Amino acid sequence: MIKKLLITAASALLGTQYVQAQQLLGIANSNYAGTNGIYMNPSSIADSRYTFHLNMFTFDGLVTNNYLRYSGPNFAESLANDDFGKDNAYLQERLNGKPKMFTLAGDVRMPSFMVRLSAKHSFAVASRFRTAVQGNSISEDILKLIKYGADNDGLQNVYNNSHFGFNVNSFLETGLTYGRVILDKDKHFLKGGVTVKKLTGIYSAHLINKELNYTIKEDTEGNPMLEIQRMDMRMGYSRGSFEIDPAASFGSRNAPGKGWGMDLGFTYEYRPAIDNYRYTLDGEEGLDNSKNKYKYRVGVALMDIGGIRYNDSGLSRSYTVARQNVSISAEDIENSDSDNIDDLLVDVLDIKASEQATSFKSGLPTALHLTFDYRIANRLYVNTSIIQGLRGKYGVSMRQNSMVAVTPRVEMKWLEVSFPLALMNNHRDFALGTMLKVGPLFVGSDNISGVVGGGKPFGTNVYAGMVIPIFKGKIKDKDKDGVSNKKDECKSVPGTWELKGCPEI
Repeated sequence: MIKKLLITAASALLGTQYVQAQQLLGIANSNYAGTNGIYMNPSSIADSRYTFHLNMFTFDGLVTNNYLRYSGPNFAESLANDDFGKDNAYLQERLNGKPKMFTLAGDVRMPSFMVRLSAKHSFAVASRFRTAVQGNSISEDILKLIKYGADNDGLQNVYNNSHFGFNVNSFLETGLTYGRVILDKDKHFLKGGVTVKKLTGIYSAHLINKELNYTIKEDTEGNPMLEIQRMDMRMGYSRGSFEIDPAASFGSRNAPGKGWGMDLGFTYEYRPAIDNYRYTLDGEEGLDNSKNKYKYRVGVALMDIGGIRYNDSGLSRSYTVARQNVSISAEDIENSDSDNIDDLLVDVLDIKASEQATSFKSGLPTALHLTFDYRIANRLYVNTSIIQGLRGKYGVSMRQNSMVAVTPRVEMKWLEVSFPLALMNNHRDFALGTMLKVGPLFVGSDNISGVVGGGKPFGTNVYAGMVIPIFKGKIKDKDKDGVSNKKDECKSVPGTWELKGCPEI
């Protein structure tokens, strides 16, 4: 009975689709990230190495947690086969008395493009689908009840100060990004960027209890009974079941949720050798915009500000329920005759009309991004990224889990390789990743051990994408006389600008 109630609450309500993803650490901070860079910092498109960049597609899938780790031979294969039952011998619990979290998520970045308008101005139009099933600040006793059921001999009878937060969110976003150079003065360079996003909510649900004291006991007939001494619960959902209406999903007036979001970022570059990139061509001084010029760069961005309002009286529901001294028996669950979390909890908790509403707001995974990129040699860089989630642990929102990562990379136009090393899951677990870009294709993982085997991973992710780039090139000067080929009347021999590229006679 207890297990049915918990699984119904945590799974029937929230366990919908499995398609917040990671940050694509291997590519996100590259100078050739293009539109994929705006999700780390929208200012990245200003002074880009591209004239035009088209993202054909990018997808990312993630599963991670800090409760169960996998010690078997191939985590990815077991995950694909859904072989993660309670009797799986390769699943090892981490029991240290601390709250647990999990995320199953996906990010599909649909056709998007950026254009460099001039040396100072760039813009991008991008669209993506994001979805995540997440649990946060979950007491170990709650997870053990879900995993083993109430009849396990290793479980206690009395639990105090239990808590949990479950959220599921699926939405589409269409964003317009503008980036521009703010300061360009010798060694010092500053650029900024902003993204405004229109959000279309497809599905959202939450089940949160920040204070729960309860006892598991047997009734007079020997059946398990749940006695709740105190609870403070919030619950809501946008639909009784997850059914995507394609017309509603892509922004029609019938969409379940609507909202707006924003990203804001700045990047500073220190350019001690800036004079090496200056040139004179056709009688004018210029700067080689096809090359990176910084010794180091520092980025700061506030990402995913905003949220989605679900306000459909026919479909959306939200509840705020505070209870003391409530008993729930197996008979109460069975008499409900419903697996729908709405009907079940309304029945067993006797939820009143005053505790119900027909709308709620789910927040975006607001986070602070700090990056430091250091140029060791011409094509060799090392990046440090700090990502701090800013949503509260009991918030109604998608969450960005905090992390810190160091990513060395070798970077060229058509070939790039990187190896992110990260402390993930709110700085609790170490992960090694890799990314390879060859021509217009790239593939990578921020936690490669879960893909190829080895170690004892708490999860894994994989991403891949295809782009069509047009690079910013230097104006050609075949004979290197300071006169462009287009205006040089003597292309094979050096000359002067005054004589249109021809030598003095």
